[in-house]
Amino acid sequence: MRDVYQALLRDFAEAEGLDPDALCQTEEIEIAGLPLALAFEGGDNFGDVIYVCGLGPVPAERADTIHRRLLEANHLWSGTGGATLGLQPGTGAVVLCGRSDLESLTAEDLATVLEGFVDIALQWRHIIHEAPLSTPESTPEGISASAFA
Repeated sequence: MRDVYQALLRDFAEAEGLDPDALCQTEEIEIAGLPLALAFEGGDNFGDVIYVCGLGPVPAERADTIHRRLLEANHLWSGTGGATLGLQPGTGAVVLCGRSDLESLTAEDLATVLEGFVDIALQWRHIIHEAPLSTPESTPEGISASAFA
C-alpha cells in the first residue's frame, strides 16, 4: 500500500501545482500558513493517510481552561471534525491529527479533506492563542464537523 500512498502524493502534488518529488520526499506541505506533515500508516493490504498539524504551546495563564476544552472537544470528536487534539510529549504543544482510508482516497478527496482539516486547525489555533475564554466562539461547541462542508 505504500506505493498507493506515494502515487496519491504525486497526484495530489501535480493537481495542486507542487513538486511531486519534493512532496514524496518531505511529506510536508503548507496550507493557509500552517505546516502539515503527512504520513503512511498501514501494511501490505490496508493503509491510512495520516495528517498532523502543530498548533503551538498553550499559554501558561490559559492552560487549565484550554486543556479542559481540548479534552471536551475530543469527546466523540464533537469539536474536532473527526480529528484528534493532543499534546506533544515533552513540549506540551497542541497537535491536531487526522486520518483517512488510503484505499478510497483520490487526490481531489485529499485536497478536500486537508482543506477541512486546516479550517479546524485554524479555529483551534485561534481558541488556544487569541480567543477570549468567555465567549461562545471560544468553546468547542463553536467548532463542528460542518466546518468541513
